[in-house]
Amino acid sequence: MADTKLRIPLAEAQALADELVRILWPFCDKLEIAGSIRRKRPDVGDVELLVTPRMSSNRMATLFGYEPAPPTNLLDDVIMAELADGRRFGTRPDTKGHTAVGTRYKRLTYRGFGLDLFSCLEPAQFGVLFVIRTGPADFSHRLVTPRLLGGWLPTGMSVRDGAIHDGGVVLQTPSEAEVFAVLGAPM
Repeated sequence: MADTKLRIPLAEAQALADELVRILWPFCDKLEIAGSIRRKRPDVGDVELLVTPRMSSNRMATLFGYEPAPPTNLLDDVIMAELADGRRFGTRPDTKGHTAVGTRYKRLTYRGFGLDLFSCLEPAQFGVLFVIRTGPADFSHRLVTPRLLGGWLPTGMSVRDGAIHDGGVVLQTPSEAEVFAVLGAPM
């Protein structure tokens, strides 16, 4: 288990993040480094990556031939194989001993250092998740808090499942620029 208090210099964390990008990129449609590395903090407690996993199209045999089957998340397949191998990747329990290796969030280690891997899956929008995952925490909290409560979110809107909702409609925010436009704030 990785030491959750371990912090390393930005240059070392950036090198680990760059390695991870090279390893994981073939299994992603989009991949960005977020968190304290993106903010250029002098010391870093974990690598945060935001990805849109590449999905394979599958077909399954049926009585009457082949039919479309649910797509396979290629990134999840690779991560699970790497975890089973145990040489580069491991799980990282939280303070209560719980692990997280779900479809949207994986709390892992890479070569013993903390890795938070966030997958952008519908209805999530990449721009919203990228802004939130870049942080820092107080900035991200204001982003998802309504203006009436001191945040930046316009009245009637909410952030759920990684997307900004206006009533029952998911607003398309594939980039940070669209997120700030929805908020009515300069980037």
